[in-house]
Amino acid sequence: MGRAPALRRPQVWLGPTHGLRRAHARPPAPSAARARRLEHLAAYVLELALPEYAALQWLPSQLAAGAVALARGWLGAPAWSPTLTHYARYEAAELRPVAAALHALAQRAACRATYQLPAVREKYAAPARLCVSSLAPPDAPPALG
Repeated sequence: MGRAPALRRPQVWLGPTHGLRRAHARPPAPSAARARRLEHLAAYVLELALPEYAALQWLPSQLAAGAVALARGWLGAPAWSPTLTHYARYEAAELRPVAAALHALAQRAACRATYQLPAVREKYAAPARLCVSSLAPPDAPPALG
C-alpha cells in the first residue's frame, strides 16, 4: 500500500464544493447596487408570472432566463451575452418569446388602474426591494438574437 498523495494548500481549502460554487457564480456586474437592482427586478418579473396560466408553457429555467434578459434590457445593459448563454444554456433566440410575454406582463402590471393583482407590485415598491416596481417598463421587449 502506498501513501496518499499530499494535498497542496489550494486543494485543501477549495474542497469538493468548489465546482458547485463556480457553477452558481453570477456574471460580474458593474456595481453591487446595480446587481441588487437587477436581481430584484428579475424576481419582480418572475413573481408577476406566477399567477399566469400562460406561463406554464415554459420551463422554470426558461422563465428565469427570460426574466434576467428582460431585467438587463430594462436597466440598459445588453439583454443577453455569451457568458449567460454558457451558464444558462439558452440561446438568445430561444428566450425571445419568453421575454416578450414577461414584458407584456410587466406593462400590464404598470397600469395601476386596470391591473387586478396589485400585491406583487406593492411588495416590490418597498425600499428594501429598491422600489423596482416603480420603474417604468421599456416600450419594447429586449432585442434578443
